[in-house]
Amino acid sequence: MLSSDVFLKVLQPMESSSELLRLGRNEDGGYVVTERMLEEATALFTYGVGWDISFEEHFVRQTGKKAFLFDHTIRQLPASVKSTENIELFSEGIAPASKPSFGTFAEHLQKLGYSHSPVILKMDIEGAEYEVLENLKPTNLINVVGLTVEFHWLGQEAYRLRLLNIVRKLSFQYFIAHVHGNNYSELFEIGNVSFPRCIEITFARRPCVGVSTRRYPVTGLDYPNAPGKLDYQLPFGGND
Repeated sequence: MLSSDVFLKVLQPMESSSELLRLGRNEDGGYVVTERMLEEATALFTYGVGWDISFEEHFVRQTGKKAFLFDHTIRQLPASVKSTENIELFSEGIAPASKPSFGTFAEHLQKLGYSHSPVILKMDIEGAEYEVLENLKPTNLINVVGLTVEFHWLGQEAYRLRLLNIVRKLSFQYFIAHVHGNNYSELFEIGNVSFPRCIEITFARRPCVGVSTRRYPVTGLDYPNAPGKLDYQLPFGGND
């Protein structure tokens, strides 16, 4: 059985030498990135769009770079989008292998001419993130300067173990720069610790500058996904 000590140790956020910034609205749909990620990336590849693209719009406004959006469940951008300049939607999902309506990350990079260019990878794909990340090869990540991923179903130990294996796999190139609990999800108990069933993790390129002592959620960066509910306190830094 996976202990809370091991689970929390692997998920411990580290301190980045680059400033942390929030992109997107101050509720569900906003995520934290590092300033270096924005400086180094030539484009954003985002998977799982739904009806909010405030993160992608903010990225384009802030950097002037392109955002490529992939979602097999929608055929057009939300009506709220003010400008489509540098934003392109593809009605296709991501998978470990090609199949109807799905392509691989490597195929999408190649198709759009970014196989050898630094990019940011963002995913909120309702549980499919495990299979995708487990099957990404190191060569697929060579030019990924950072990832923001929403991980689901952590109330089940099998998914907690899969998450830890993914973090360990990524740890050769990345560190956890930020973590936030999605308060649309319920809490579960691991040991004597309450933890969200769904969390958002930002992975940044190494090196880091030590263990983070911040309180999570971080004031000024984090906001409740569900505005009418209190944000979840996470047992890291000043909260442990």
